[in-house]
Amino acid sequence: MSAETFNKIRRITFSLYHKCGYEDSTSYLNAQQEELGRKGYIGLKAELEFYHNYRGDLELDVGADVGDHCDFSGILGSEKFRIDVTTNFNFKAYNEFEPLIEDGAKYKIALIDRENFELSEIIDINFPKCKVCNEGRLFDLVLLGDENITMGGNRTWSYDQIHFKYCNNCGSYFEEDRIRTVQLPDYDTLDVQLKELYDPLMDDKEYLEKLYSEEFNRFITNTKNYLKNKFECIPFGLCNNTFIEVNPRTGEGYKETELFWQENFLQGHIPTHFGELVLE
Repeated sequence: MSAETFNKIRRITFSLYHKCGYEDSTSYLNAQQEELGRKGYIGLKAELEFYHNYRGDLELDVGADVGDHCDFSGILGSEKFRIDVTTNFNFKAYNEFEPLIEDGAKYKIALIDRENFELSEIIDINFPKCKVCNEGRLFDLVLLGDENITMGGNRTWSYDQIHFKYCNNCGSYFEEDRIRTVQLPDYDTLDVQLKELYDPLMDDKEYLEKLYSEEFNRFITNTKNYLKNKFECIPFGLCNNTFIEVNPRTGEGYKETELFWQENFLQGHIPTHFGELVLE
């Protein structure tokens, strides 16, 4: 399916919505499933449902296809935003929006559940400017700290989670908040815990890796949701402090903060290794 075909069907769908109503536009769109293909149909269905459900509340206007990633414009709070609708945030990239944001446009991404076409969340991608260099953008990251040890050297079975903002230009970082829990270990502890779930003597290594990956992804999803509620922001990356050995013979090395997971949206904007301990 060509972009021209998709845009033609989109124009007719929303034209019918305004002239004849939701049911007629839905019937027309359903009749175009074969021509649109599954991906095109789900994407346009998500746009139509979002527009129908939030047209009044967000004062939505349908955007034209002019390459500006603006499916709709609307009012959130007291500000006007361009809104890009998607059913998969992993397919979005900050690089696509960055030049437009630098020119002064404000964007939100409406994430729609592809199963029921309900709004999952609205993601703010208007990252604030760094106060130090006034060039870079500040991204929300969370450090999963090591286990807390008492002055007497005793284990506490508790871990700190630290919300901080990181500048992708000058590397400045600012601690925003921290909490202490017993259910969110640091990455090294998590790695051990996940590997202990399965028999390491199993012959099917590929199957073991698949199980590990599934458990890890489940941990990431649950952790993101938990931290989002606690810090009232979306963490775009999770970090840990680790020891980097530079001389295996003597055991010499250094500690640094590393990024062990990040949203695909910010690929290339956050370093995987920070070269030093950011926070602890």
